[in-house]
Amino acid sequence: MGLSVFLIGIVILAGLFFLISFCIAWRLTAMRVKPRGAQRRSFEQVRREQHDLDGFDYTPYDREPREEFVIPSGDIAIAGEFVPAKNPPPGRPKCIIRVHGFTQNRMISVRFLGAFQSLGYSTVIYDQRCFGNSTGKICSFGWFEREDLSAVIDWVKKRLGEDTFIAVHGESMGAITCLLALETEQRIDCVVADCGASNFYRAAEAMLRNLYHLPGFPILPMAEGLMRRYGFSFKKIDVLDRVSKSDKPILFIHGTADREIPCSMSEEMYRQAKNPLSRLEIFEGAAHAYSYEKDPVRYNRVVQDFVMAAEKAR
Repeated sequence: MGLSVFLIGIVILAGLFFLISFCIAWRLTAMRVKPRGAQRRSFEQVRREQHDLDGFDYTPYDREPREEFVIPSGDIAIAGEFVPAKNPPPGRPKCIIRVHGFTQNRMISVRFLGAFQSLGYSTVIYDQRCFGNSTGKICSFGWFEREDLSAVIDWVKKRLGEDTFIAVHGESMGAITCLLALETEQRIDCVVADCGASNFYRAAEAMLRNLYHLPGFPILPMAEGLMRRYGFSFKKIDVLDRVSKSDKPILFIHGTADREIPCSMSEEMYRQAKNPLSRLEIFEGAAHAYSYEKDPVRYNRVVQDFVMAAEKAR
């Protein structure tokens, strides 16, 4: 009798454990795939946060001549802005496409405009699907977003010419978008990948452990199953595989204090990068997506040196 009661208790506890895990997986999936509220910052929120963080002044940007656009990507609309080069050098046009991360919008990209413009580049900043003024029902962490990036490249090529040198600069989810695009998008000439994940399933495990103090099993396998109804899954987002097959120059940037996507993931991708111009820049003590804030002078110098080297080689 005592053994039976014990076994029944074990079964009940196991059932509760898996039920709670399923609820967490369901909530995790809903929050990540269909971001709402605080996970979809407004333009005003991002501008205020950047000003409060380091006193960033948006006044020069507000005075810049800009061309807003809305372009189709499948059944959704991608909204963005084209900022023409102030002093474009003679010859081949150059453009940097800046891709933001999760919860953000194109306002976070404004802080990089000056560094790019000083090199004679035009710049495109745009809202990834589900964020800012772009439409879309789900966020897929780069899986479908890579197609949106290709649509933006189409627009740039029509605007500036087919021979335009294209550099892409992505941060966090934006870095994943840029690196996944390398599989099918040959028009990208170089990539700056700031705090991207080599494999999103393993990155999600790290996030659960470091941010929420939760085990990966059985939450992630459950979340993986729930994701499949949206046409993608965490395991499909295998960035390392795309990097290992690409011959494009890639600059990997990561902070050592990143608790969301481990710095070791950029190190792992760098070891698989084939192009001799590829580089790895580690920012000591920088948290996730905070390498620029940690040392903006060094950050801009590293990005500029890399892009100019890739342009010269091209």
